Amino acid sequence: MLLFVAPATLQHWARTLTAHELAQDPHDFVAQHVLHSASTLSRSTTLFGAVYLLAHGIAKVVLVVALLREQLWAYPWTIALLGAFIVYQLYRLTYRISTWLVVLTVFDVFVLGLTVLEYRRRRIAKAGGPER
Repeated sequence: MLLFVAPATLQHWARTLTAHELAQDPHDFVAQHVLHSASTLSRSTTLFGAVYLLAHGIAKVVLVVALLREQLWAYPWTIALLGAFIVYQLYRLTYRISTWLVVLTVFDVFVLGLTVLEYRRRRIAKAGGPER
């Protein structure tokens, strides 16, 4: 959506979606945050966001397919990719806090933890040891 919708349109949608809530409570935190985030959008930020999210999503889909096919090589690649995304996201957060980036980073950390646990389980199973 970020590739095909102009920032002005996204800003208009944000105003439309928050108008009712702000009419009831002009200090609503979420509505104010949505409006503020939309007001800072530019063509370059939406393009960057779109490319970043597409790369993030495509890489994850490719690795998830490999993981579902139980290809052991995909675990270290997934761990490395998620680690790289997390490091970059933390870097971005050091100079501008974004709620969406915080949510994405927390989700990536959660998925990274699950991937590490599953990789350990699979390696033990492949080596013939007891599964935990």
